[in-house]
Amino acid sequence: MTRRIFMVAAIALLALICQGSYIPSQAKGQPFDVKTIVKAPPQEVFQVIQQLRGSHKLHRKVLSYDGKVAKFEENLEGVVIYGKVNNIWEEIEESPNHIQFKLVSSSKFKEAFGSWTVKPAADGKGTELHLSFYLDSGLRIPFAHQITQAAAERDAKERLELIKQLAENSKQAISFFGQDKQN
Repeated sequence: MTRRIFMVAAIALLALICQGSYIPSQAKGQPFDVKTIVKAPPQEVFQVIQQLRGSHKLHRKVLSYDGKVAKFEENLEGVVIYGKVNNIWEEIEESPNHIQFKLVSSSKFKEAFGSWTVKPAADGKGTELHLSFYLDSGLRIPFAHQITQAAAERDAKERLELIKQLAENSKQAISFFGQDKQN
């Protein structure tokens, strides 16, 4: 009897999940936030973010830039479930310390948006780098949000770490971006 009640409850929960009516509060349209402290001036951190738009190592290519609005193409490989994904992004530099971005088009993803914020650290010894990001992968399978959220958060943390490394180590940045110019 207890087993039967458990099975009915499990099936009901699965049905709710599949319908999309039981989704955690941050699932629909709510970005997540990641932060780090970078031991470099805010201007250098901001410049690294700008330079990453056209990074061949990250499979990116700048399509246009007018001094404030940049559009770039990104070709991802090894994306969970999808494999290859082609994206077009738009970044708007709202100030010397804030960039808004959004997904313009994608071969797979439904929606994405967020922002980069760069400001002096509270202790005055570096920069606080903040990324706010939301991604709707377009997956319509059970636990799609959880799968997308985990992969997006891991990617966001890796991007923050890359920016931190490049901003803090000029030799590494020269090597990283120098190889981009050779490709």
